[in-house]
Amino acid sequence: MNVTSLPNPSTSLAWLPPDVAMHVENTRYILTATAGVWVWDLLMGMPDLIRIYSSSSFKALDAIYFTSRITTGLFIFTTLALNVVAVDNCEALAKVVGWIGAVTLPLHTLSFFFCARAVFHDFRRLLAMLAILWLASLGASVVTPFFIHAQHIGDTKQCLVDINEVFATGIVFVALNNGVTFILISTQLARITQATDVAETWSGRMKTFLRRDGYGKVTKMLMATGQSYVLPVVISNVVAAVINLIPSIPAPFRLSFVVLNVMIHSCMTARIHRNIKLGIINPEPSGMTTVGTDHQTLKFRKQAHADTIMVSQVTQVDHERRASSATNGMESISTFVSPFKDEQKGALGTYDSMA
Repeated sequence: MNVTSLPNPSTSLAWLPPDVAMHVENTRYILTATAGVWVWDLLMGMPDLIRIYSSSSFKALDAIYFTSRITTGLFIFTTLALNVVAVDNCEALAKVVGWIGAVTLPLHTLSFFFCARAVFHDFRRLLAMLAILWLASLGASVVTPFFIHAQHIGDTKQCLVDINEVFATGIVFVALNNGVTFILISTQLARITQATDVAETWSGRMKTFLRRDGYGKVTKMLMATGQSYVLPVVISNVVAAVINLIPSIPAPFRLSFVVLNVMIHSCMTARIHRNIKLGIINPEPSGMTTVGTDHQTLKFRKQAHADTIMVSQVTQVDHERRASSATNGMESISTFVSPFKDEQKGALGTYDSMA
């Protein structure tokens, strides 16, 4: 393009065709808004984090959580810099973005594996399958940095991003991993829904599950503190994966939707983490009461080092099933309960948290 024909050669968008310039500008808006929402969520959660860690010890899985938050922030802001800031080496910064994303995505999917381990800790083959699926998402994410590129726009130092179709491999496997895990956990929660005339069949159970009717207090708590936050993550995973599988969508848009998905995942995970940690500090929050009845009480437990500490008790009023014992829980990033067995075999209740 002839520099003398440009209205403002020092402006990067002037070097681009009108449609491409519009895509780049809209991508900048999306990334800026995404960064703003992430910072807002981080600041809003600070008082809770101060309260939590002034009364609770810092453990290994807390380190994983904070590492995930840090890499998310780095991924968001390096991608924003790649699209907005003038840099000397666009290709090098693009590779930095790719490798940070390759670390961030598997860290987020790891939280889903912790959830599944809490729910299905007696189903070793199923856990092995989910572990293999997580390793597949890890491998797919590691491939992505090789397929993101960037170059200077004209004579300016601002960058134009280009991503190959293979770049979609990482987000596709992440969506597959999280979607399968979410469906398995939701199906298990539907299976343990209290038996009623409506919930005797699978279709009835699913209706009861979706309407949240017939739940015991345990399952209601799990849905309120876990699955309700996971659903937006799964939806954003699928949307980002589909968009990245469509080559006709401009590369800047495809990358921005990956960043948007990572932001949503980070915010939802942070909310789950704070809810669980606050529940540990305050064993009986105002919204949860222990009802004195003749029925058995489910004991939620958390494993800390070699000791098992009871952190809460919630009465499960179930017309058909009676909980008779509680097992030690494993630490995870979300709150779920293990499968309830038939009353002849006893019942298991586990409180799992990312400590």
